[in-house]
Amino acid sequence: MTLQRAPWRDNPSLQARLALASAALICIGGALAAVAVHRKAYHFAHALQDAQLQQVALLVAAGNPAVGVWHADGGPYARLEDRMVVEVLAAPTVAAQLEQLSSLPERSLGIAHRDGHEWRVATHALPAGRLVVARQQTELRDEIAGHAAMDTLLPLLALFPVLVGLVIWVLRR
Repeated sequence: MTLQRAPWRDNPSLQARLALASAALICIGGALAAVAVHRKAYHFAHALQDAQLQQVALLVAAGNPAVGVWHADGGPYARLEDRMVVEVLAAPTVAAQLEQLSSLPERSLGIAHRDGHEWRVATHALPAGRLVVARQQTELRDEIAGHAAMDTLLPLLALFPVLVGLVIWVLRR
């Protein structure tokens, strides 16, 4: 028994060349689109989280709260591993607790280091030098944004084999 080479290897037909070129273009174009979609979704998730931090700081500031760490239910809370931590800092402790925030404007968004972690921080100034600080660990933010970006990417990646198979099937008919 002798092995025969596939006829399209020695003399590829127009159908085979079209199928191969179409499949390659779909894969290359799809990969570029997937990278673009992933990046856009990742950055959008970060922008959404920034907006939430700013809104939380503004809402807490509107209630003119007492100094301390506040939980979403409106009461004092001190678990720093929560997804979002809201604090109202008194004038003397603002610079001492978050040195990077002492020079920020009345309403700002930035990065600060505290408790050995990097935090995304939204601030809102209150009367008498108090400062509302809403913060979220950047590690957690990146994880959330990464999951959101992957959720937009998976349907696109699942479509590639279907498109390649469809093109090959149409060209062979």
